[in-house]
Amino acid sequence: MSLYFAACSDGEFGKDCSYNCSGNCLNGAVCEKYNGACDSCSIGYEGLRCDKGKPIGSISLKLKS
Repeated sequence: MSLYFAACSDGEFGKDCSYNCSGNCLNGAVCEKYNGACDSCSIGYEGLRCDKGKPIGSISLKLKS
């Protein structure tokens, strides 16, 4: 059995590229084409895909090691 993943365009991810990235990755970075994850989120967003609003006054960056 072989798996085939289409090469998604920037801003898309998932099976058949059927999902759109949040657009909230830090500095306009492109999300991962497999799962939509961002390395870091823009200020005001959090979560794997930077798709959750973050309360004003709480700022953190997820650093990729």
